[in-house]
Amino acid sequence: MDGIITCTILYLLILVPAALSSIKKIEENTAGVIVRLGRFHRIALPGITFIWPVFDKITIVNTSEQKYDLSFQSIKTKDDRVIRIKLVCNYQVIEPEKASADLNNLDATLKTLILHTLVDLISEVTYNKTNKFLIEQSKELQKRLNIAISQAGIKISKLRITDIELQN
Repeated sequence: MDGIITCTILYLLILVPAALSSIKKIEENTAGVIVRLGRFHRIALPGITFIWPVFDKITIVNTSEQKYDLSFQSIKTKDDRVIRIKLVCNYQVIEPEKASADLNNLDATLKTLILHTLVDLISEVTYNKTNKFLIEQSKELQKRLNIAISQAGIKISKLRITDIELQN
């Protein structure tokens, strides 16, 4: 009889914590990326979800619209003159399974993609036409950025150039 009680207590001490750790709550405006044994398994939507504690790892990804400020960056024009640009963009994670791979470096990924796209765009324009060009081409810049950043599972919903300094 003592053996049965001991075994029951031992099972309860193992099973109850395991069962409790398998229940995860996903908050509103987030998604859970579940990786099983190192490979993508599924996306958990807001609400209660269950995982296998030993085999699954869950990463929470914010899917609400977020703001990113890019401080002044120096970029060369077609005629080798320098301009400094400051911009703000609103972005949203639309494919959490892709974004979760870069989640720790999301700001660095955004900055790199924005800078590469800006350099590509501005290097086609001369210094004197840069200010007007950037104001007129902000939609084109956003379109190019969305194409470049779609591989990371992110969409830029709004892009605004807040300041342009033409260097002499």
